[in-house]
Amino acid sequence: MLRRITAILVAVLLAAASGIPVGAGETPPTASDHAALAAMYSSEAKALRQKVADHELMLHRYENAATSAKGIPFPKATLVQHCRKLVASYKEAASNAEALAKMEEELAQAKPASK
Repeated sequence: MLRRITAILVAVLLAAASGIPVGAGETPPTASDHAALAAMYSSEAKALRQKVADHELMLHRYENAATSAKGIPFPKATLVQHCRKLVASYKEAASNAEALAKMEEELAQAKPASK
């Protein structure tokens, strides 16, 4: 779901940056709009990087856990695989958010085109 939302946002922002006309009655984003979006994406990337760290810690703990505790079976392999998938997904999402933040920062700094 996050990938789909990110892909849609990237498409919309790239269209806006490429000069595709804004719809009737709409105003184009201002430099402060782009700066606000850059801050939002930077914050999101930071939160996602924290999730990466949290799940890497869980992964390490699961990898080193005993396969059963007090006679209760422990799905070690399943939990290790789950954490690895989450780490990879959160890393990708953080990278996407960082890329969007960078693009928005560049758009906030860009000079308006002369007509």
